[in-house]
Amino acid sequence: MLGNLSDAAAESLSGIKGSLGLDSLRSLSDSAAKSLSKYTGPQLSLRELTSLSDLAAERLSRIAD
Repeated sequence: MLGNLSDAAAESLSGIKGSLGLDSLRSLSDSAAKSLSKYTGPQLSLRELTSLSDLAAERLSRIAD
């Protein structure tokens, strides 16, 4: 189970072109969210995320743009 995600890992994962399931993440840092906001794949799943700052939420909201 992945409880958190390093900023470096988030940067690497943001380049994946397929679906990205990070369902076991419990929290996400602002900088990891910034990296993931570059994700352009068809689906990013964060089902178990329970801790997220307002800034991280804003950054993740940009994925669909």
